Amino acid sequence: MTYTWLVTGASSGFGRAVTEAALKRGDNVIATLRKPSDLDGLVASAPSAQLLVVKCDVSSESDIANAFAQGLAKYKIIDLVFNNAGYGICAEAESTPNDAARKMFDVNFWGAANVSREAVRVFREVNGKEKGGWLLNVSSGAGLMGLPASAYYCASKFALEGFTESLAQELDPAWNIKITLLELGAFRTKAHSSNYVKFPAIPAYTNGNLPSQFIRKFFEDVNNIPGDVYKAADRIIEVTQLKDKEGAKIPLHWCIAKDNIANSKQRLLGVVAEFDEFESWSDNLLLTDEPKVLEIGKTWRPKMLFELDQNSTLVIQCYSLLAAGLCRNVRFEEKNKTDDGGQCNRKRPSADRREDHRQGQTHAPEWLPILLRRRAHLPSFALLTAIEREIFQLTTNVITLAKPISSRIKEQVRQHERFRGFCISLAQWMYRSEVKLRTNVLGEPARAHVRPLSEAKAIENGANFLAEGFLFTVAAGLIIGETWRNSRNQTKRRDSVDDQLEDLGSRVTELTTRVDNLIEKWGNEHEAERQRNDELARILERVVEIGLRGGWAEFQDTPLQLPRIQLAPHLRGNSQSESDVQNTANISPTPSSDSNSLGTTSASIEDQTRTTES
Repeated sequence: MTYTWLVTGASSGFGRAVTEAALKRGDNVIATLRKPSDLDGLVASAPSAQLLVVKCDVSSESDIANAFAQGLAKYKIIDLVFNNAGYGICAEAESTPNDAARKMFDVNFWGAANVSREAVRVFREVNGKEKGGWLLNVSSGAGLMGLPASAYYCASKFALEGFTESLAQELDPAWNIKITLLELGAFRTKAHSSNYVKFPAIPAYTNGNLPSQFIRKFFEDVNNIPGDVYKAADRIIEVTQLKDKEGAKIPLHWCIAKDNIANSKQRLLGVVAEFDEFESWSDNLLLTDEPKVLEIGKTWRPKMLFELDQNSTLVIQCYSLLAAGLCRNVRFEEKNKTDDGGQCNRKRPSADRREDHRQGQTHAPEWLPILLRRRAHLPSFALLTAIEREIFQLTTNVITLAKPISSRIKEQVRQHERFRGFCISLAQWMYRSEVKLRTNVLGEPARAHVRPLSEAKAIENGANFLAEGFLFTVAAGLIIGETWRNSRNQTKRRDSVDDQLEDLGSRVTELTTRVDNLIEKWGNEHEAERQRNDELARILERVVEIGLRGGWAEFQDTPLQLPRIQLAPHLRGNSQSESDVQNTANISPTPSSDSNSLGTTSASIEDQTRTTES
């Protein structure tokens, strides 16, 4: 099916790539941009029936309305809107002029919002319910996490994310309008060069070790940006073929690029973990015991960004608990390079650490290299390794699964005094053990007196430890059992394979013996047949010799001599006399039972024959 696209910001980057990809597929494209001359080369090569170039500044509402009107006048329908126009600012929040930030918001947010509103109106009122439409709002990974030196750019994308999510919830499903946020990763476009406005840092941010300076240097080298914009555009065109496919699932958030997905997951999981950690701060804040106000949201509550898969099996969920003892309340400590290339650890002052111990807060053991390893040149928002991401995700699952169990334990603690004392004693013992561990292993200063945890904190820590310890024990048991089962199955499979190989070997040996016997038998038969053939050949040669010589012949290896019979006397030459023939014909051997007389007779006949032949 052929679609009609409206693309904003079509002069370069994703706008240009999607325009070319749609034209290559055979779709119609309404390409909007501030300078139509930027597409002169494409206009010359593309069919005029497929491409309409319209001048449009998305910061102007009249330009937006005019672009939609011209597109509808030519193609009568607009199926998809690729809301792409925008640019970035690279500068710290304090280094960015207000007028520059407002100008960028006019394009990145207000322009995108106005295009979205006009697109929804066209989809509903012009296309109708049968056709509907699909709005693709181009956001960024910066719309899911804040980045240094990009405060206002991230703010504009955060605003577009919130606006789009709200707009999607406001639409009537009967309108058949689909909305997707394209949260793009790092792709090589002009967004990081000519479309990337830079302002110099104020003196307070000129330190080369600051994260904002890293971002500035990072985007100066295009080799740091691995994404291929044309491959991504082809994938977008491919996915949009699901528009009219019945039952197709269309995402509200489409995070594009693997590194972007990993960073976004890390950020969202971190938010969930932080919510869980400080959830108790929101206890007892309601006017009544029954939060009736929350019931209003049951009919429209949007899908949460992070929800556990209810179809996950207990084994898979419990496997994630293995990282619980290593990762709970972990705080990564950054390692940055100094100006001379050496390593320096930015550790918090010991006074702050002691205060955290008094409050019951814990830090990651520095002897866990997997958890603490950071790329030396990356700040805290940067990519973690694959192992770190997996451990972080597993840890969040552990905390989430242990939360309801911990809550039930706290309820039991309030009801049973002995259990309450046990939880408090357990938490205090754990805290003292941690202090000793940090002193003996990490080399922190020894304390003459360790201040115990408060009762509330001790109950919370004890309940968490019991819940997570229980789940960890279950997970360990399942893992051990699963490992034993797999080992047993592998042993059975190996034994079965060994038996099959042994049986196959015996069969091969038997077959080899049979083949050898057949070869020997066939060899003997062949030798006997050869001897018979040789004997027949010798007899035939002798018969031929007898036939050629004529007359009498003496059989070899026997005392018997037989007369030779002249079979064709007329074939002899004219020199032979008739008397010779008559004499030959009158020869008649006389039989005798005596072998000597037979030999004499044969000898005389032989002599007569020689005389006749001569």
